[in-house]
Amino acid sequence: MSATGSVLLDTNVVVAHFRGDAALASRLTDAAILYLQWIVLGELHYGAQRASRIEESLNQIRDFLGIAVLLLPDELTSQIYGQVEA
Repeated sequence: MSATGSVLLDTNVVVAHFRGDAALASRLTDAAILYLQWIVLGELHYGAQRASRIEESLNQIRDFLGIAVLLLPDELTSQIYGQVEA
């Protein structure tokens, strides 16, 4: 990750951040923009619902959404998906 670039995060990276990975935290802070796909958000919510401290996990997700840009699918996404599948 470069200090000037944007970063597309996957579930494992966000979970590592939630668990306090200090090296990762500094790298995320250096990123210009953090992007989070909607499916990753769903996976995080799934994990939160299975956690022993559900509310704490949900609060972590809410807080993280304050610093990340959520990427949502649109009509073009669906068209490209159809082309890839075909």
